[in-house]
Amino acid sequence: MTYLSLEFNDPKVGLSTLQENHEWFTNICRHCPGNLFIDQKLQPAWQNWLARHPDQQLRQAIARNPSLLPENIALLASDDDANIRSSIAGNQSTSSDLLQHLATDTSRNVRLGVAYHSNAPTEALMRLVTDNDLAIRSTVARHLNTSIEVLVNLAKDTDKRVRSYVAEHPNIPLEVLLQFLDDSDKLVRQAAAEHPKLPIDLLEELTNSPDYFLRSGVARNPSTSAELLIKLSYEEEVGIIDNVAKHPNTPIEVLVRLASCSYDVSAQ
Repeated sequence: MTYLSLEFNDPKVGLSTLQENHEWFTNICRHCPGNLFIDQKLQPAWQNWLARHPDQQLRQAIARNPSLLPENIALLASDDDANIRSSIAGNQSTSSDLLQHLATDTSRNVRLGVAYHSNAPTEALMRLVTDNDLAIRSTVARHLNTSIEVLVNLAKDTDKRVRSYVAEHPNIPLEVLLQFLDDSDKLVRQAAAEHPKLPIDLLEELTNSPDYFLRSGVARNPSTSAELLIKLSYEEEVGIIDNVAKHPNTPIEVLVRLASCSYDVSAQ
């Protein structure tokens, strides 16, 4: 296996050598562990040969290799095989322009790969806002590169899961967050009540809400003060008390009192 690894990195192995001994090198590659093609820094000759290889599995084997030259990434991004294009969409060296292009791919897995890409540009994510696939929209709603404009659009999504992810996003505008407090879905309301952007006076107001899920969200909100947690610790709802017991701001004397209660808050 060391010999094979050295071959991939050997600058003395030129493209002509690979082409003249096509079957021999192909046989070597077919017996290599797939991770070698991703982990090894492939010399240009190996890249050029494998990116144009008639064997789909070998082309796909290198598609996630971050050492690929831009021209080979572009070539594989236009491959007829959707699995290869999907791998390129997940390659950390794929350019922003190419990710924008792949965001319009006919394959759902390719578009999903773009949505998961940590460096996906705002423009690419914007193209996926109206995607028919729930997993893609949900991934965009969680992406840290998602712009405020995109979040505002996703806040209107018909699926409650997408809205709940938007409600958890660190960049969500406060005005959208406030709208989510009146959302038709209980988990969206709870996610909004948990967001640390909510002002303290509003958290205090929500503590008195008849809505269990809003109060539960306050009990999980990292900004909730010790004073409010003390108030919530006298709740009759065990689920809320459980959240209070797990909160880092809950005073020790409250934890001692809760531990002595007849109900088992850890069972929730």
